[in-house]
Amino acid sequence: MKKLIFLLLVCSCARMTGLNLKEHHFGVQPKKIIWIQLAGFDENMMSLLKFHQSNPVQLESFSCLGKTWSYDLYRLRASSYQGFLSEVTHSKNIKNNCEDYDRKPIWQTLEDYDYKTVILENPVKPGNSLIQSTKCEKNNFLNLSTVFTMQANNDEKANHFHSGSNLSYSENKIYYDKSCQQNKCFSPLSANVISIYEKSLKNKDKYLYMIRDFSLEDGVARGSTPAMKSALNEFEALLAYFTALQKNDPEFLILVTSSSAIGVDLPMQGEDWQKLELDLTGSVYKNRLLMSPVFAKGARSENFCGLFEQSDVYARLLSSPKQQGLKLLFLNPF
Repeated sequence: MKKLIFLLLVCSCARMTGLNLKEHHFGVQPKKIIWIQLAGFDENMMSLLKFHQSNPVQLESFSCLGKTWSYDLYRLRASSYQGFLSEVTHSKNIKNNCEDYDRKPIWQTLEDYDYKTVILENPVKPGNSLIQSTKCEKNNFLNLSTVFTMQANNDEKANHFHSGSNLSYSENKIYYDKSCQQNKCFSPLSANVISIYEKSLKNKDKYLYMIRDFSLEDGVARGSTPAMKSALNEFEALLAYFTALQKNDPEFLILVTSSSAIGVDLPMQGEDWQKLELDLTGSVYKNRLLMSPVFAKGARSENFCGLFEQSDVYARLLSSPKQQGLKLLFLNPF
C-alpha cells in the first residue's frame, strides 16, 4: 500500500514541459539560429495556402506567436526596412541616414560568442538591401557577416554566387546572385537559401542565418495574388526544410519576424474568394497594420510569446533568465 501511495505521489508531481501543447524545454541557449524576416507578412495571409491543402501549414507547428508594435521614435508606422533595422540593432531611433549603421548589429554581438553569421537577402529593390550601409563613411555595419544578395552586379571585381554552383564561399564578403539580370532573378529564393546553408553553415556548431525577403510585400503592393502566393509558397518551403532540421536538435531555433504588416480583406466565401485568388485590387488595407507577427520554434522560443516592441527582438534572442550563456551586459534602445 505504501508503494502504491508513493507511486501516485511521484506521478502527480511529474509533468511534461511544454509550450502551446507541444513538448518544449525552457531556457536552452540556441546555437543554431534561423531568422527569417518576411516584409509585409500578416498571419492571415496563410489562409491562401491553408485552404488549398489537406496538411497544416508549417506555422501551425510553431510553439509561440507574438506581436510587435511597428512604431519607432519618428513614425507610427515604420517601413519594413526600418522595422527590420530596429530589430537587428535594438534601437527605436531609426533616422534613415548613416547614423542608423553606427550601432552594433546583432551579428557583431554574436561574434563575441563564436557565432558565424550569414545573411541572404531578396531585397527586390536596392533600397531594401543592407548593402546600402557600405556607402556610409564608417562602412563597418556588415563586418563579421557574409552577405548574399539577390541583385545583379556586372562589375568584374564583384563576387558572385549561384545556387547550382559547387564553389565554396569566403567569410565576411558580399556576393551577388549570378542568376539576376536587371530586375529579375531566375533562381528561386528557397533554392538559394538551402544551397548557401548547406555549403556555408550546415556543419558549423554556432551560427545565425538571417534570411531577408521583400518579395511578398512587393507582390501585395502590386495587387498581384499570384506573386503573393508564390512568395508564401517559398516561405512554406523554407519552413518545411528548417523544421525538419530543428526537430531533432534541441539547440536549434527558427524565428520568423514581420515588419510593416499588410492587412488583406479576406472575403467570406464563394465567388468573392475566387476573385481574390486572381487579383488583390480593392482588398488591401489602406494603411499598414500597427502590429506585426512573430513566430518562434525551438530553443528559447518562449521569449517570443506576447506583445512587445520591434526593437526588443534583439534582447529576446539573447536573454535567458535560466541559463548562463548569451547575456546582454548593456542595452540602450535609443
